[in-house]
Amino acid sequence: MGSIKDSLRMAGMKDNQVDILSFFLERKQSTSRQIERELMLRQPEVSLVTSDFVQRGWIASEEIYRNVRGRPEKLYNLVMTREQILNGLADELAGHIGQMKDAEEALRSAI
Repeated sequence: MGSIKDSLRMAGMKDNQVDILSFFLERKQSTSRQIERELMLRQPEVSLVTSDFVQRGWIASEEIYRNVRGRPEKLYNLVMTREQILNGLADELAGHIGQMKDAEEALRSAI
C-alpha cells in the first residue's frame, strides 16, 4: 500500500494541495508565511489552497495583527481530524464515480 500522499494524488488532488494538507496533518496550526517558507511555495499558491481548505471546512483562519505596519498575517488551524478529511474525500470521489457511471450509461443508451 502506498503513502497517504500517493493516495491523495490518486484521488485527484494536486501536488500543492497534497503538500499543504500533509503539512497541516503534521502541525495542526501554521501561518501562511510558515507554509510558504517550509514548503517553498509562493504566496498565491498557498492562498489558493488554503482558501479551498477553508471552504471545505478542513481548516479555519484568523488574522493576526502584529505591532508592525502592513497587512495582518493569516493563522490557520486544522479543525477536522485526519479521518474526517479522508472520509470526506472518499465520499466526494464516490460521488464523482457515480456521476461518471451515469454519463457512461447515457452515452451507451444513445448508441
